[in-house]
Amino acid sequence: MLRIQFLGAAQTVTGSCFLVQNGSQRVLVDCGLVQGRSELTARNRLPFDFDPSGLDVVILTHAHLDHTGLVPRLIAEGFRGRILTTAITKELLPILWEDAVRVQEPSLYTASDVNHSVARVKGIGMERSYNLLRPAAYDFRTPGIFWVPPSSNCG
Repeated sequence: MLRIQFLGAAQTVTGSCFLVQNGSQRVLVDCGLVQGRSELTARNRLPFDFDPSGLDVVILTHAHLDHTGLVPRLIAEGFRGRILTTAITKELLPILWEDAVRVQEPSLYTASDVNHSVARVKGIGMERSYNLLRPAAYDFRTPGIFWVPPSSNCG
């Protein structure tokens, strides 16, 4: 059964992060930095609500830090799978993450974590969907859209 757990962007518009599971398959969609007031940004230092090493893949909907800014920390804490996004987002991520390392005080991750993260990113053409959690797919043509065929049992 398909299960979605919302883990970020609660009570604020930053920090997008949700976990999609189908049986033992686990896909994280976005892993965003919480931005704003200090009481909100303190959330960036809390432990993840899941084991990063147990994820199969991370999908990034777009490059903004509130959707991608904690990926290097995710890598530092044990994620070893693929990171999928559009080709243009892949080009922007090193710029954003390297800048984030320079402006964070104290830092959430290092330049080395950024390098390891960039190496895991695969750019996907926007002309296709990507089947990750059968029967559900992620649609890169309309970023942020998971779709499930009507005949499937995802109650």
